[in-house]
Amino acid sequence: MGAFRVKLVLLLFALAFAVPTFAGTIDIDYSNATAGGVFTTSSGNATGTSIPIAQLIVTNGTTSTSDTIVGGKLNFSTSADTLTISGAIPALSLASTTLSWGDFTSFTITPRKSGGYDFTATGDATTNATLLADLGVPSPQGPSSYDVFVITASTASKGGGFSVTSVDIGTTATTPEPVSMLLMGTFLSLAGGLLSRKKRA
Repeated sequence: MGAFRVKLVLLLFALAFAVPTFAGTIDIDYSNATAGGVFTTSSGNATGTSIPIAQLIVTNGTTSTSDTIVGGKLNFSTSADTLTISGAIPALSLASTTLSWGDFTSFTITPRKSGGYDFTATGDATTNATLLADLGVPSPQGPSSYDVFVITASTASKGGGFSVTSVDIGTTATTPEPVSMLLMGTFLSLAGGLLSRKKRA
């Protein structure tokens, strides 16, 4: 019986580490409701300051939920290689904090024929662990990837910057599937039991 248990534990161990390809994805999107903030360009770089973010949409498979962000702001700088999204989410009892942050892998600044700019970017992002827990989302396996799409107003403000009329930020995180987690938990439980019996013997 002892040999059988050892073989069973080894089999579960192999299965637990053989199923990462069954990982799922979680999409977390941020967007604005009103124009605002300031978008500026300089020497081929772009900066976004206090751009309003009003909505959080989370898609997990076929399930999608939406929550309002209060005081949401997007700030980024391609020259400093930083991007942050902050705000409060009352429906999740989450006080004002940094919701997601990341850096840039690539970006493009395109002047619009009617004036203003289109700004697109990609990069790696991390989502606040408390936010993920409140959403019931497992912790991602590594950083999330994100895509940013910003459209500015056609006319610059007196200060020289452009107001942002539209912004959408989509992040995609890879998360472990319940089957993988169950197998790992079963393996750890059986291994612990065997070690306990061995000590008593």
